[in-house]
Amino acid sequence: MGYTIGIYLAAGSSSRMGRNKLALPLFNTTLGSVALKVALQSNLDEVLIVKRAEDHLEWVDSSCEGQFQSVTCCDAPLGQAHSIVTGIKAAITRGADAVMIMLADQPFLRMHHLNAMMEAAIKERVQYIGTNVEGRTQPPLLFSKEVFPDLMKLEGDVGARRLLPMLTGMSLNINESSEAYDIDTEEEYTWLISQQSIP
Repeated sequence: MGYTIGIYLAAGSSSRMGRNKLALPLFNTTLGSVALKVALQSNLDEVLIVKRAEDHLEWVDSSCEGQFQSVTCCDAPLGQAHSIVTGIKAAITRGADAVMIMLADQPFLRMHHLNAMMEAAIKERVQYIGTNVEGRTQPPLLFSKEVFPDLMKLEGDVGARRLLPMLTGMSLNINESSEAYDIDTEEEYTWLISQQSIP
């Protein structure tokens, strides 16, 4: 598959949480840093954090410093599609052959799953590899560069899943559905911190 860049979407407004959820304490680090560490430890060649203009990345764990690049999405308030487009543009300038779109609020992601997605992409030679959660495909999503033009056309508050019916691809199962669990509300965060560690 060639040079693969992780696009770490961290430009959301946290509107349902009412505060910056990525900065919330979790497992001796922050919510936003948990999956970031997984991405950095995986076989991804590079990780790009897509952030809001006012975000100075104070939530990023100090152990991650110097291991990623960041790019600002000035249109982040207009929806997730704009963050994806910003990330794709940056990936293209870096010569990416593929991108893995990740959400910054999925603290249960496993490195094994990310690596398995990249291995499947090499073996199957399809346009995308997704994550199968109880019959539904959701992030992380891996796209080959031939899909970049379509990703660049996304608008508003829609994700890349809209493109999947038009593409050739497959989705990999995860060991536990919680691996793709994302944290959006105070109730979900309260449950999350009640866990002793990442399952």
